[in-house]
Amino acid sequence: MTGDINPVLQTYERHALLSHVTILHATLGKQKTGLIRSGDVFVMSSTSLEFFGITVIESLALGIPVICLPNGGVPEIIQHV
Repeated sequence: MTGDINPVLQTYERHALLSHVTILHATLGKQKTGLIRSGDVFVMSSTSLEFFGITVIESLALGIPVICLPNGGVPEIIQHV
């Protein structure tokens, strides 16, 4: 997750979810694949435009459900799965 995460953390805390969430920064390669596989769901909570969400496609390819905000091209990826 990049950018100002304080509003996101406040939302998780308000809903008593903070202990169930792991916030990660940029990872690559096998480490990234392992992290995606270890999750129950991938959440793309970016509020900026994501023109092509490669991590969304990687998660779907690994069989991990994806939840995303309706920004940029990501909803189109989800809609056509």
